[in-house]
Amino acid sequence: MSARERLPSDRLYFNRWVQLWSEGQLKEQVHYQCVWYGGALLADIGFEEPDPAESNACEALVTALKVNRHAVVLMDSDCREKQDSLKERVERVCAELNGTGGVAWVTAGREVENYIPITALREGMGKPELPDPGQYGDVFEHLPSYKKRKPELAHRIISTLTKELIAATYDLGEQLTKVCNQIRAWNGQREQVVVTD
Repeated sequence: MSARERLPSDRLYFNRWVQLWSEGQLKEQVHYQCVWYGGALLADIGFEEPDPAESNACEALVTALKVNRHAVVLMDSDCREKQDSLKERVERVCAELNGTGGVAWVTAGREVENYIPITALREGMGKPELPDPGQYGDVFEHLPSYKKRKPELAHRIISTLTKELIAATYDLGEQLTKVCNQIRAWNGQREQVVVTD
């Protein structure tokens, strides 16, 4: 398997979304860098400002802000229904990032894959009759062989995505406007107003 095929799927989607939403102006490794943490590992990462007076303050948590003072954290809600509660670690990270000027992005649906517009999913998979999983359904229910091959699915899908599809998908356009403007600000660039038809 090539290094390209091993990239985490969320990174593949994020980079494609930012590329489309910024019209190619923002690029990974130039304006931002994705770091994969894996769902449950979030419990071991902290985003509060480290207190130099307390040398053991973050003994239990890896302090991400020591790596980079600016952070956008994309987290699956893992909600199966609208009224489901977020996991404690997700709530904690949201609160910490809000206190440090970072961006906490919790998916509007169950997981990142729920942001895939059904037209893009059908086209990428070559399955025009594929059922729409909706906002909280299991995207992999009708694609079980991709459950453990998420990067492969992402590679099939990302070329089918367009700015128009993104703009019409839940809160994706709103989140990307916030994220892209924050990345621009961190890079000393001016915010841009995104206009979609």
